[in-house]
Amino acid sequence: MENNWLIELEKIFGQENVSTEESTVREKSLDLWPRNLFLKQNSRFPTAATVVKVGKDYSLYQIKELIRLAKRHDKKIIVRGGGSGVCGAANATGGEIILDTANLNKIELIRRPDKLQPGMVMAEAGVFGDRLDNFLKTHELTCGHYPASLSISTVGGWVSTKASGQYSLYFGNIENIVEAVEGINGRAEMVHLEGKELKKVLRMEGTTLVIVRVWLKVVSIPTHNLFQSFQFNHSDDLERFLTDLPDWRNRLNLTGVRLYSVRAYDYLDFNFISKPHRHDSTKPRWLEKVTFLAEKQISRFGQTLEKIVATLEKRNSAPWTCLTCLASDDHQALTKGAAKIEQAAKSCNGQTADPALARTWHENRFKLNYEKITKRFQSGLVVDTFDCRPYWHKLAESYRLIRHKFFQYGLVGAHFGIDLDQPYIYFTFAFPGKKEKYDQICQEILELCVRNSTFTTHHHGIGKAKRGTADALASYAYGVVWLKDIALSAKKELDPENIFNPANIFK
Repeated sequence: MENNWLIELEKIFGQENVSTEESTVREKSLDLWPRNLFLKQNSRFPTAATVVKVGKDYSLYQIKELIRLAKRHDKKIIVRGGGSGVCGAANATGGEIILDTANLNKIELIRRPDKLQPGMVMAEAGVFGDRLDNFLKTHELTCGHYPASLSISTVGGWVSTKASGQYSLYFGNIENIVEAVEGINGRAEMVHLEGKELKKVLRMEGTTLVIVRVWLKVVSIPTHNLFQSFQFNHSDDLERFLTDLPDWRNRLNLTGVRLYSVRAYDYLDFNFISKPHRHDSTKPRWLEKVTFLAEKQISRFGQTLEKIVATLEKRNSAPWTCLTCLASDDHQALTKGAAKIEQAAKSCNGQTADPALARTWHENRFKLNYEKITKRFQSGLVVDTFDCRPYWHKLAESYRLIRHKFFQYGLVGAHFGIDLDQPYIYFTFAFPGKKEKYDQICQEILELCVRNSTFTTHHHGIGKAKRGTADALASYAYGVVWLKDIALSAKKELDPENIFNPANIFK
């Protein structure tokens, strides 16, 4: 009798769409948080009870019935899109029902853009980013949202995690692109949100609504692209240049030129870690193993590497590399706009570099490869990323403090970016070690950010990664005001019985 709820699920979704098969449940119970690789070493990590997949024709009815069933049987629901999150936001803690949104995959162009307003596209929550992009390109349109995980992330996931992308200097993050969201709340009621009401679902990591449909702004794709590369010997000079870019973006926009993006990589990240200017290459398995073992050995000497880099920086031999992308329908205006950006860089002691560096980054900006992270882990090297958002006046200082902390444990590189008017830092770090060391590093980094008044996330969300080991640091991800005045009230209003993703954010 205790499994009656499974029988009810099969009646709602169809037997073929309900799975308790161990491999399926294990796969869907974790996202791509690198710490989960430690969990997978244990054959008995906590998993959901079952995975259900919504149908294409009766999805709204099924989701509402699922919520009612969860109430009757005291079950919790975790919504899963692409599972590409890297903060443990979709991790099961034991016994939940995973709701797979893969069949929520309809796309509809609502209106084309004109001179007065952007166009609009409707995408269901389970639509993957590359499929949406390809659909819009057939209409010569873009929503401007290009996360590195484009091919493995979904529209619903973008909304849930406050995702950002490579064109964020111009378009901002997903919050600046969404027009409306429709979903089902914890009372099994349809909810339509737009305008200021969107704050009840954006960033909320599946804790307030089961997102069903999302309406996004779209614009025409410009005819011409232009790429620029610059180098700066000092982070303070780079900071001055980056501070001016939002103003330049606004000025260029008046001339029909879009300043899409800027990425500024430190010496190690550009040349040895992320290597954004290089095509992704496939190595023989034996050479790959040798490379990973060499990286593991090198990462043992983080403090020595820090001293070497510091010496190179003093000698102006470890420059930052800054890559920009501009676009326009007017080639002449584009050329003039690029000249102004070059002048701005030189006024901050920047030097021009080969534009092919930026062009190659643009061509390979989706070379995210979780498989290589897994292979490195199997070789004994833990690789992860950390995104944060300092205030402008603390950008260079925050970078130096956090980088120094990471160097105490291993190898680290970073790049700066801008979301509309706000800067962020994206660190990639690697170290040889076990789960206890991983937890210690992450906790120390979070505490360092708190002491330095740096928000502990930018576009990856909070999940379990940004909560801290004592679950006390969630408020520092987006700020105490956001948690108390927005998130908690939205949770109470939309999911008062705490059915959705209960172990996330609001533990």
